[in-house]
Amino acid sequence: MYNIKFRGIYENEKQLQKNEILDTSVRFKEPENINKFMLKATIISLPMVMGVIAIAGFALYDTLMKLQNHLKMKLIFSMVVSGFIIIISLFTHEIIDSWQYISDNRSW
Repeated sequence: MYNIKFRGIYENEKQLQKNEILDTSVRFKEPENINKFMLKATIISLPMVMGVIAIAGFALYDTLMKLQNHLKMKLIFSMVVSGFIIIISLFTHEIIDSWQYISDNRSW
C-alpha cells in the first residue's frame, strides 16, 4: 500500500533516492519559487482576513457606541495596553526562538 522501504540506518545522503515516484502517482503542482507561492497564498487569504477584521471592527464600534464615556476610555485603554503587551511578548518569543535555533544547530 505505501511505498516505504527500510534501507538500513541513515548514514549519508546517498541512501535517499530523489524523484522516486510510482507510474500511477500524481505530481503536485509545486511552485518554482517559494516567494511566488507565498504571494499567491496571501492574495487568496487576504479577503477572508479583511472580512474578519471588518466584522470585529463593526462589532467593537457598536459596543463602544452603547457604552458611557468613562467605560469607553477604560475599554480603549485596556485594548491598547493589551496590544502593546502582545507585541512585546511576540518580539521576545521570536528572540528566544532564534537563540534556541542557533544553539541547536551549531554544526554549520
